[in-house]
Amino acid sequence: GFLVSGCQALTLAAQLQSSLNWFRFNQQHGIGYAGRVWRESPTLNRLERMLPATVLFSNAPDVLYTLLNEPAVMIPRKTHTDTNLPNRHYLAQTAELARRLKEDRGLLVYLHRVDWRWYLPAAEELERTLSLHVLARENDGVIYQAR
Repeated sequence: GFLVSGCQALTLAAQLQSSLNWFRFNQQHGIGYAGRVWRESPTLNRLERMLPATVLFSNAPDVLYTLLNEPAVMIPRKTHTDTNLPNRHYLAQTAELARRLKEDRGLLVYLHRVDWRWYLPAAEELERTLSLHVLARENDGVIYQAR
């Protein structure tokens, strides 16, 4: 009994300092979308000053909703993630995206830090194929509108 309790106390004491260090770091810098890079994002700060927009499209609608409480529509996928096959409807979906951007005077927000969504088109491709006008180009993203 005493030996087990002593071992548990030693283990707890050994973990306490690393846990305190982890807690202090996360309190200062945040983790995930609460991280400093997201809180201080030039693109998100610029977008916040432009809101409310009628409709937002993005490669990162989860970020826009989590950090700005703004719902956004995901841009069309080039590839289906479940099959790795090309999206047969991609051209029609991008044409619909272009139409909605123009008719609804919406904004397309592309965040470069969201680089794990390999199945989405690159910002440059969207800019070129949709003839988008750049409203703001920051080091971490771009905000577009239809021409």
